[in-house]
Amino acid sequence: LTIGWLIIKFHQARMQRLALAAVARSLSDAPAGQLTSDGLAASKQPLDLAARIDEEKARIAGSKTFVQRFFSIKALHGMIMFTSWINIVGRIFASNQSGDFTCHTYPVYKPLDTPDIPDSASLDLASLTLLPTHDPNYARLPWAKLGTAGWGAALSVGPMAGAALVGAAVSYFAARKAHSAGRTTPGEALFH
Repeated sequence: LTIGWLIIKFHQARMQRLALAAVARSLSDAPAGQLTSDGLAASKQPLDLAARIDEEKARIAGSKTFVQRFFSIKALHGMIMFTSWINIVGRIFASNQSGDFTCHTYPVYKPLDTPDIPDSASLDLASLTLLPTHDPNYARLPWAKLGTAGWGAALSVGPMAGAALVGAAVSYFAARKAHSAGRTTPGEALFH
């Protein structure tokens, strides 16, 4: 999540820099006189610089080709955030959500009807039933079949691949829409 946040902050700063440069160019090319929102001195509306910058950001984002959209920092951010989200949601569905679950720092058997945990001064260690540190039914767990490295790869590469497929479809249709609307540079191919 931290890496995804850093990546999108970098993207936002880059878009701001590009938009500011484009607005500065358009303002330097404007005729002398009062600056207005539409660039005409005769208009009564004063210049709304924030709106012009936002419009320029939308123009930059809307004019990207498929390749520029798919191989972008924003797409990388989306894939990383989706991968993080899948791993968090997976834990919710794989965990006991009944409310009967009790977590201990060391696996110790504790009956569910125990009203409280005694303090360490009155704790009789002989009364505790320590559980084995290794699960005797480990083979039933999904990461036992794949190994920890395989399980880690499946939970990283799998969601990344799924996010890449969805991102490719979204990038394709958005680029096609921009191309048909004439927002891309004339002569520039859809997949350029």
